[in-house]
Amino acid sequence: MTKNKDEILNFMFKHMPLGHILSEHGHMINEIHGLEENGPMGFCYHNALTKATEEPERYVYFEGMVNYIVPMCHAWLYDKIEQKFVDPTWGAGQHVYVGIPFHNEDLHFLLEKTDMYSFFDNHLVMRMQRNEDPIFKSILQRSLTLQKSIEHQQTMSLTS
Repeated sequence: MTKNKDEILNFMFKHMPLGHILSEHGHMINEIHGLEENGPMGFCYHNALTKATEEPERYVYFEGMVNYIVPMCHAWLYDKIEQKFVDPTWGAGQHVYVGIPFHNEDLHFLLEKTDMYSFFDNHLVMRMQRNEDPIFKSILQRSLTLQKSIEHQQTMSLTS
């Protein structure tokens, strides 16, 4: 079983077309919480985006990789109120998650264009990245700015 970020990143480079983005910018999470009621297994992207869309003032959508038995693509949430990460599909666990946050508008844009919920596992995104598309760059830049904001919030909560 994969234990750390480097092992997950090695797996991503081999099996995930946009793994280099997580390698450079991924936020590593070692503990995740569950919700009172989790969504159906096998629908992590849908579960996370639905919850983030229903409660945008509370939840931020994250996507990346997790070492759940074997490393796999997955989506989860950051709870801005409780300042903790939650998995709306698998619930609480001690797995290593590596991901970046996304704005709901960007994910809805991709969903409308491709009928796919995922950012990293999306043929349009891969084509946009290969062609250095300005939309891809804008989505990624917005995600990285959001991530810095979350990291700052976590740092501030630790010092208070």
